[in-house]
Amino acid sequence: MKAILLCVTLLIGVSPTFGQVPIPEVTKVSPSDTASFLYKWTEKREQLLNLAPVAFSTPSFHFRLSSTSGTILDIWQQDNQLQGRLTMWVKQVDEALGKLERIHTQQYTLSPHQAAAIGQLIQESGIINLPDDDHIKGWQKGLDGMEIIIQSIDHNTYRFQSYWTPSAQDSLVEARLVQTFYDKAFELSNANLVRRNFETDIPFHCYSTDGAFVACKILSNTEYWQCKREVDRYLRRLKKDN
Repeated sequence: MKAILLCVTLLIGVSPTFGQVPIPEVTKVSPSDTASFLYKWTEKREQLLNLAPVAFSTPSFHFRLSSTSGTILDIWQQDNQLQGRLTMWVKQVDEALGKLERIHTQQYTLSPHQAAAIGQLIQESGIINLPDDDHIKGWQKGLDGMEIIIQSIDHNTYRFQSYWTPSAQDSLVEARLVQTFYDKAFELSNANLVRRNFETDIPFHCYSTDGAFVACKILSNTEYWQCKREVDRYLRRLKKDN
């Protein structure tokens, strides 16, 4: 039985210029240099998706698990009960768009049972207390792979943690913890099934989530030119509105 409910579908076209977000009055655990770069990338992505910064979260506890794969998991406490949400997203890839970033995204609400199970996983795993990968001896970095990003705020303490491709870290205990936690959290939220359903409805010919990997649908000649004309119409609308 499916426990996930579709909440909202958005199609967003935005320019690459973003306003500055004021620094929240919370205690921040200082990230490493690598994490600082990823923090800026994450902040930009969340602005594109209209996701409120975790550091500004009103609930006393808010946890966000994401990666460069285009899936974001949020767990937060509201009225003494844990709630949860999945956000799926992709960015259109088309030469005609230039520097414009056009996003397709959907959000899905988790059941109370799912949110509680993931909350228990967060608590029992101790994942929030794990150092950033730059502070773990033996953790290797590379150009290809996946970045797993964890943000949390608990009683006004905000943390930002990042981990490059835990599955490529041989036998590091910390890497196994991160990978196991990531897999289990997405298993409890049915994220893989939701992602597959989401991808069937992506309206773009080509799309990406991190800029390094681009997926393209196999289209007929007619479908290809339909997509091209749709992008042209979108750009004309933007020009007219501006």
